Amino acid sequence: MRGKAIGLVGMLASALAAQEISIPMEPLQIERLGIETVQPRLTREIPLGYVPAMVTVPPQAEVLVSAPVAGRIEEVRVARGEAVAARQLLVKINSPELLAAQQRLLAAQQEFKVAHAGYLREKPLFQDGVIAKSRFLETEKLFRQAQVTLAQTRAELVALGVPEAAVDRMVRIGKLDSRLALFAPMAGVITAREVTVGQWVDRLAPLLRLTATSTLWLEMAAPVALAERLSLGAPVQVESYGAKGTIFLIGGTVDPASQTVLVRAELNQPKGLMPGRNVTAALFQLAPETLLEIPRSALVEHQGEQYVFVRAPEGFQLRRIDVTAQTQEAAFVAGGLEATAQLVSRGTAALKAAWLGTGEEE
Repeated sequence: MRGKAIGLVGMLASALAAQEISIPMEPLQIERLGIETVQPRLTREIPLGYVPAMVTVPPQAEVLVSAPVAGRIEEVRVARGEAVAARQLLVKINSPELLAAQQRLLAAQQEFKVAHAGYLREKPLFQDGVIAKSRFLETEKLFRQAQVTLAQTRAELVALGVPEAAVDRMVRIGKLDSRLALFAPMAGVITAREVTVGQWVDRLAPLLRLTATSTLWLEMAAPVALAERLSLGAPVQVESYGAKGTIFLIGGTVDPASQTVLVRAELNQPKGLMPGRNVTAALFQLAPETLLEIPRSALVEHQGEQYVFVRAPEGFQLRRIDVTAQTQEAAFVAGGLEATAQLVSRGTAALKAAWLGTGEEE
């Protein structure tokens, strides 16, 4: 079989004497030589290499839930590692401090009612000249002060985590409640639990740590030579997961010990990746124009020039191409080739031998 293939190549070499860039060949000959073709792929992404990476979250995605008041932990509704929804109940605290704040609000509410009634009573009297201006101004001053005090005490309760509706209800019915419920400020995962039921906690004591996982980052340490070829907006892939992202930060300094640059990407297709996971990320250079990606096996080099064999009606044609970049698996072509061309990816050695007239496979 090999003798027949070599004899066929010899005949092809004779046929190329008149025209070196065209190689006529019958379908049966193509089949005997085992020639296979492939179509180029349009792309702007040139693979640069692989770097170690860690899946992280943005700083704003981490929230520490702390005690707004001192008190005793009455309930803890979640455990470490549990996913929670926004506004889900997390903890209940029984707090004397909360009672004191409510009492101040009710007292401020009563003072406001008295001051408001006095203001409404004396305003028409002043307008009719029945009372002196100085007396009315003093009454108005007391009313404004009571108004401010009421707003401040109300805002204090809201700042402690009491919902507006609960404050309104307490003012309306005058009933105090020492229990304060704390809710999740956003959806996420409980990554730390610092308290247990029955524990006394001081004001601002840490209770839970919540991490939102809706947005994930990749943090990478890229060698300097590789980082210099990166650009903002360039793609990143974690091939083992099928995850994809986009670079949004290329550090402006080099780590003197490792000679690497910090690179961050946002994962727009996380594909199940979780924060803290160590992975290997593939980096890409973003080409200024669309290129054609072809397999390295289709590339033919001769005297410093690069060529491909293209399927033609009569057989194959030799095309010189402009290669922009190469990797171990692929070459990236900027010119000399159409996107619809069918390139020889297997059997190039036989065609090159015919082209050069060697009469043997290389």
